[in-house]
Amino acid sequence: MFRLAGVCVSIFVGLLLCEILVRIFAPQDMSGVWMERSAWGGEMNMADTIVRHQFQQRLTYNRFNEEHLRGGPIGAATNRVLVVGDSFTFGWLVDETNAFVSRLNQLVSANYPPKSFEFLNGGAPSWGTSDYVAFVENLGERIHPAAIVVFLNNDDVERSVRHAFYRLNPANSNAVVADTALFAATPKKNLRASPLFRWMVEHVELAQFVRIVLQGQEHPHQDMTSADVHGKEDTAYALQLEQALFLHLRAWCAAHHCRLLVMTTGFNGFPKFPLGLNDGAANKIFFQEASNFFSRNDIAFHDLGPELSAAVNGDFLPITIPRDFHPNERGHELIAQLAWPWLKLQLQDMLAAKADNSH
Repeated sequence: MFRLAGVCVSIFVGLLLCEILVRIFAPQDMSGVWMERSAWGGEMNMADTIVRHQFQQRLTYNRFNEEHLRGGPIGAATNRVLVVGDSFTFGWLVDETNAFVSRLNQLVSANYPPKSFEFLNGGAPSWGTSDYVAFVENLGERIHPAAIVVFLNNDDVERSVRHAFYRLNPANSNAVVADTALFAATPKKNLRASPLFRWMVEHVELAQFVRIVLQGQEHPHQDMTSADVHGKEDTAYALQLEQALFLHLRAWCAAHHCRLLVMTTGFNGFPKFPLGLNDGAANKIFFQEASNFFSRNDIAFHDLGPELSAAVNGDFLPITIPRDFHPNERGHELIAQLAWPWLKLQLQDMLAAKADNSH
């Protein structure tokens, strides 16, 4: 027992010294964990939690409700508008009230009677189109939106191929089928659900340091692409898959009496923007063809790219977080301001259609 106690004390002292050295020589951004494995194999926000998020001097706390949405409990609005997208929609490194989804709620409150509409933040980091389509298909009925607004961003197309939740239906190239083979083949112990692990990465710098090192050595299932599994490596496959995913989402909305609206975040308007758009040809080509595709398939679409670029004279640096390039508070404010006129028309059309149906 004496020797065992000596070993335990030695380990404790050694870890304490390591913690002190990390704090002095390699201070960490103490961000917690808020993503978890979903029932369909992908990643989604955890439910009913608040998580610290830090990048250098920028610090915020992200809260999530029971439906895995960023924000507090869903209110009693007549019309829920579910907004889906990636980290730009989520509001990466900005406070909840400054994210453009919250700003849209402020504009709704100023223009419509109380409890008419509520925008819900369904964005999540690193999501592509396949991710938010899977989220809607699996959890949409619980949320029961009157409308879904997709904020299409620069890497949505190629993420859909990489994450491989769906593949093209061999019998119909305009349809998709769920593909869970990748996830069944790569089981991995998930420590993220452990309260102790989540506390440690927010409070113990040595734990955060080890976590970052191990993440750098991992080769997660998302690195496998549907091209690896299905032998479809060409851009044409990625474009066909993206279009089929939107047709799949349109069909879900039609079956659930829900309007589908698609916008861009506007950052596609910057040709040299460093995140996403320049990663591959499929993203660029889909954006070029997006207007014709959505019009041809009767999906309401609006591209904020030209407006956002014009608003900042083609310079995205003033509206992005330094060295991170996600939208800062001014960027989110501009997205909300530029998106609102078009969204307001869509909301008015929804109210008019409801009034006609009630007579």
